[in-house]
Amino acid sequence: MIPCLPALLVGKYVPLDINNMTYVGSFTLPIPPEDFMMSPDGRRFYFCSENTGPRKGITQIDLVTPFSISTGVDNNLTFLPPGVARPKGFTMTPDGNKLIVINTGNGGTGGSSISPLFQYSVTNPLDITSSVDDSLVNSFAGDFANTPRFNSQGSKLRTVQPGSLGDLYSKDIAPDYNINNVSGWDQRLPAPTFQGTDVRAHTWINSNKEVITAGRSGKFIDTYNIIGDDILQITPALEQDIGLVTGSPITTCVGVSMASDGKNLYIADSFSSSTIYQYALL
Repeated sequence: MIPCLPALLVGKYVPLDINNMTYVGSFTLPIPPEDFMMSPDGRRFYFCSENTGPRKGITQIDLVTPFSISTGVDNNLTFLPPGVARPKGFTMTPDGNKLIVINTGNGGTGGSSISPLFQYSVTNPLDITSSVDDSLVNSFAGDFANTPRFNSQGSKLRTVQPGSLGDLYSKDIAPDYNINNVSGWDQRLPAPTFQGTDVRAHTWINSNKEVITAGRSGKFIDTYNIIGDDILQITPALEQDIGLVTGSPITTCVGVSMASDGKNLYIADSFSSSTIYQYALL
């Protein structure tokens, strides 16, 4: 049975406090990432890039030791999603059977800023190299959306707008995880209420509905509490500078992921170092 994030995190609470975080290690990527996530079983991680060349798309890095980012082995496993010209963000369904990719700005064609979602079946769960085209496309993702993520229960899909927009969107998509069965967003949280300053990445920590974001132009982590899994009921909890963690040279946060065991946080730094950094939560 493939372990999934919702099952592993139910009932756990992970307080995010940089004073209780320890820098563990890092892994240097071959190209700058646009998005990043750790697999639920901790045996691999993924990043996507819109750069031209053989690494355009989503790359899978295997880990010799589960959840240990510094033990990554790059086997040149890259999947270029058919139909996606500019892969700016991606996620997997909690069961690892489907891959969802955002094509930001409609691939840069026709001046459109709509960001359609593309869906692919993963025949070998959690292995993106086994992905096949479902020929499913849905344009409900909003303008220049990126970083799609499921909530901690795996029932809702969220995306965030980058840059100064920073709006947060939420949509019910369970139980079949079929993007063609949904239209429009159920909720949209405007940037001033959310974070509103170069939001670039986000993830959902646990069943207590705590969310973390990272700013592109800085190295800040913002923590929020959500009442009843309702993004319109977000309340700010804490903003922290990840650069204050000893051994953390992060300058530009572009991706963030929480380990399914609730013990590690991973942040992708792009533009300057193209590196994934790992922190243990004490």
